[in-house]
Amino acid sequence: MQSVSFSTLRRVALPGLAVASIATALPISAAFARVLNVGGPGYPTLESAVAAVPSVRRGLKPNEPIEIVLPPGPTRLRAPVTIDAAHGGTDGSRLILRGNRDGTSYISGAVAISARPARAADMAGITLPPGTLLLDLKGLPEVAQLDRRGPGTPPASSIQLFQGGAWLMPSRWPVKGFTTAPAIGTNRDGPTVSVPPAMAAIWRAEPALWAAGQWGADWEYERVPVASLSGAALRLMPLDAKQPVRPTVKYRIENAVSALTPGHVAFVPARRIAFVLPNAGAKRFEATVAGQLLRLDRASHVTISGLRFERSGGDAVRVTNGTDIAIEDGVVRQAAGNGIAVIGGERVAIRRMIVAETGERGVILGGGARVSLTPAHHAFVDGLVSDFGLLSPSYRPGVDIWGVGNIVSGSVIQRGDHAGVLVSGNDHVVADNEIRQVLRDTEDAGAVYMGADWSQRGNRITGNYIHDLGTPGRKTTFLNGVYLDDQNSGTQVIGNLVVGGEFGVTIGGGRDNRVAGNVFAFQTRGGLFFDARGMDKQRPMMPTFVRKLQAMPTTSESWRSHYPALAALTPAQYGVPDGNVVAGNRVIGPVGPPCAGPRIIAGPQPVLHYLRLDANVAVCAAPDRVAGFEKVRRKRVAVLQDRLAALSGQD
Repeated sequence: MQSVSFSTLRRVALPGLAVASIATALPISAAFARVLNVGGPGYPTLESAVAAVPSVRRGLKPNEPIEIVLPPGPTRLRAPVTIDAAHGGTDGSRLILRGNRDGTSYISGAVAISARPARAADMAGITLPPGTLLLDLKGLPEVAQLDRRGPGTPPASSIQLFQGGAWLMPSRWPVKGFTTAPAIGTNRDGPTVSVPPAMAAIWRAEPALWAAGQWGADWEYERVPVASLSGAALRLMPLDAKQPVRPTVKYRIENAVSALTPGHVAFVPARRIAFVLPNAGAKRFEATVAGQLLRLDRASHVTISGLRFERSGGDAVRVTNGTDIAIEDGVVRQAAGNGIAVIGGERVAIRRMIVAETGERGVILGGGARVSLTPAHHAFVDGLVSDFGLLSPSYRPGVDIWGVGNIVSGSVIQRGDHAGVLVSGNDHVVADNEIRQVLRDTEDAGAVYMGADWSQRGNRITGNYIHDLGTPGRKTTFLNGVYLDDQNSGTQVIGNLVVGGEFGVTIGGGRDNRVAGNVFAFQTRGGLFFDARGMDKQRPMMPTFVRKLQAMPTTSESWRSHYPALAALTPAQYGVPDGNVVAGNRVIGPVGPPCAGPRIIAGPQPVLHYLRLDANVAVCAAPDRVAGFEKVRRKRVAVLQDRLAALSGQD
């Protein structure tokens, strides 16, 4: 795993900020603002400052805001700080939580732990690599151990360990990627995997062995404890996976003391210790003690500015049913859960934020009422999401959008093993983003992905630059720039540039989609794939699709005006992929000789007549010519690229 460092953060230029310091973006306090300085005699802790807000507000002048200002350096938490409705802002008196103007303020959920050289007697029966250290975890509030991860497993808060600026991941065999092995059994009972006899002999002495892998499909990763090891057969605890166990699985062993390599750790929960083979350099070790760092619960009129949130056992920042919330000009990193989770509420704007190194999703934007098609107007704008899904890669995107009427725009989303953006619901906008280095370890997936509900309409995917899909050297067959999976309908895919993958866009049997004005460059199988799966292989799933459709008031005035084609849908049309328009797209293939032109449309020939095709062009060009077709505002993306300098090197 590549380590991510932010030691040079304050030298990185953010849009609208001076290069020298993140502090220059902090809100300028009005002369009449009431300032609560954390760490001073009146407010020794952040919790005490938040608790004082209602009493302070009673003495304010009209329209006087309250500023809570953190001191330079770390503010360490053992439990999350909660801002609720009574302790937030009001329409006439905004609450501002910000860092010190020197730009060094940050909130951390981790504390220092002690380390000493490990001795042979510390781990009888296992040879410790030279240089191994023993970490004492007895002072932590709970037992430190691995936890189950997977798309169907909501994670609880867990203790994570760090050395200097690096997140210490569990030891792995093999060190990189997965190995393969025969497997038998079911998810319900826990499959049995054949392992190399020599490795099985070593692993029998391990105190807390785990296994992680793609047990049923390449898009469904899950990590579970090892239940038993008999001979060369390793049996897992029951899986939560939806796909049945494959005859040959892709897996790795985790948390084996015998498999320690630099930068990795192995927990021994029964003794409340861990072994680590440290990276060179930093001597300080930390462990998370706070599950979350900041909670906004039904709060309103709050601005959080110029702060770094780092190291949490769960979500770093969680906003539940908040209204008029701004989170801006800061950093969230090294959260074992999601970076920033917005659940419900309206008008939560996340601007110019770096969100990096998250165990689950980078950002969740969830809100809006589908029944009434009332938008939430949440937004993630001009930001950077990087290195997401580190603990649970499948269906843990950089940005997860659901509900109605939310926006992701002007941002860079990069470095994830599965999708960059997942979309669920109605009337969302994904616009003018750069999405790159995603789909690194999956199959049958899209950099932007949505599907499996006829009623999820009105979504717009426009002006994005999507490239570097998959992993060089890893064979794939169905990676897509934009994937309208499983009869997704009523989506507009307009003016995007997609470079690489097997297909630029897939319409997987849906209706009323419009794919227009895009550039699809150097796909291995074609510009667009189209099928009629609702008429054949997904026919047995029709009752599920109909139930989802009937759950929405599609004939109500609001729905009829938004989606007239959906209101007119008859049972005879269920599963028929009609009404799709593919127009004005340019498909670029490599220069010959000879240049026969790349394939524009792929899919079963008998159903292609359902597409309305107009003025799509296939051309050949050298890779360096593609830049001339880009629809993204490259100047802004170039500014965002400057921010990536903060994501290299070691602290």
